[in-house]
Amino acid sequence: MITMLIGSFKVFDVIAYLTEGGPNNSSMVLVYRIYEEGFKYHNMGYASAISWLLFAIIGIITALTWKMRNED
Repeated sequence: MITMLIGSFKVFDVIAYLTEGGPNNSSMVLVYRIYEEGFKYHNMGYASAISWLLFAIIGIITALTWKMRNED
């Protein structure tokens, strides 16, 4: 599950080159949003805050997965 979650964040390049977030942000993902805020709009603080949120989400999911694995 952790590997699949990390793999889902690898779609950045496909979205960046093909759709750039798509019509009305229909294909926007969190990693592309971080890139946009940081490098396109120059909001480094906001991009950093989103990055920390993403880090926390991945950490929580990883901890839950480890806990469920240890219970078995």
